[in-house]
Amino acid sequence: MPVPGHPERGGLSVTATGLETVVSEAVIARLAATTLPADDGKTGGAVAEAMGRIMAARHRMEDLARDYGAGLLARSEYHAGRVAAQNAVRDAETTLGTLNRGDALKGLPIGDEAALRHAWYEEWTVCQKRAILNALIDTLVVLPDPNCGSRFRPERVQLTFKA
Repeated sequence: MPVPGHPERGGLSVTATGLETVVSEAVIARLAATTLPADDGKTGGAVAEAMGRIMAARHRMEDLARDYGAGLLARSEYHAGRVAAQNAVRDAETTLGTLNRGDALKGLPIGDEAALRHAWYEEWTVCQKRAILNALIDTLVVLPDPNCGSRFRPERVQLTFKA
């Protein structure tokens, strides 16, 4: 009888790093391609207003970095402006999160691939990532391939997202 995780007993073993990479990239691509909920009578324009605040704050951060690099701002001015802009983004993302269905997706920079990639690899904890995966993924199956030996092949991964 095959025992999962023990290839010597006929079970399947998968390298964690390869599977994590495939799943991470799929989730980031899904969130980046996701559109935010449309403004309807229920939200009262809150989605458009929050997205406007996010875009303005991100542009402000870019302008601050450019000015600091050109020597127009002191380090303390740059830091104070950057913290204020980051707080504005976080507040707007929280506002958007209250309009979304899943608690795990609240405050995520949905639709912004660069911000998602940075947050996934630099900011979010394992618990946060697990909550996001639970909210997005319906099934994850790694198919056996008797011809590949111990090598990981991404095409063996079948990932089904929730609607």
